[in-house]
Amino acid sequence: MNCVKMLLMIFVMGVGITAMAAGPPAGSPSGERSANPFQDRLDNFSVKDKSDPPAKHGVEFVGSSMLEGWSDVTAQMAPFLAFNRAIGGSKTADILSHLDQLVLQYEPRVVVLYSGINDVSEGISSETAAENIQKIIEGILSGLPGTRVIYIAILNTSNRSDSSGPIKDANSRVRTFAEKNPRVTYLDISGALVDGEGNTRSKFLTDDHSHYNTAAYEAMARVVKPVLEDVWLQ
Repeated sequence: MNCVKMLLMIFVMGVGITAMAAGPPAGSPSGERSANPFQDRLDNFSVKDKSDPPAKHGVEFVGSSMLEGWSDVTAQMAPFLAFNRAIGGSKTADILSHLDQLVLQYEPRVVVLYSGINDVSEGISSETAAENIQKIIEGILSGLPGTRVIYIAILNTSNRSDSSGPIKDANSRVRTFAEKNPRVTYLDISGALVDGEGNTRSKFLTDDHSHYNTAAYEAMARVVKPVLEDVWLQ
């Protein structure tokens, strides 16, 4: 009888341990952590679009966290009908593989794109990052013949010296590509944000020293909006 009880206890403990191992991590509102946060954001956009779809032929800002954090972009780009579909943490391959859902379906007249920093920061070559950026732009131009693209050059927000070389190389490749296409504008906004040594001014950074604060976005708006006005009239 003692053996039976012991076996039963071992079985119950084993089931409990398995359940704990398979259970959801703490802190997730849904009780589960998604294996694809990028897809979760796309799904959230889809839900939002059903109740409050952005106007067609507007200005779409798309890319990674630098643009995602630009919460006042709609107001700062007025009277242009600007909307934000940037996803923090995204890489060029993410945007490229979801281009239809993320960009083309909205039929924007102008796309403001910022992508590539997460590629080079995570060890993806500058050649691959630049090639994907070109493919993204080509996909937009092909799918939306009347649309123009403003590409914002990659910024070294965290001032990491090991990233400066790949960033410069990727930017140079995209700039060469953009100069050959009249529907693409290459825009380097670093001059509004960096000091004489090429480092992002601390007054523009949040406490994590990797993302921009409100003052930075105000400075960006002063540079981006005039370019947007020119591109819109072309």
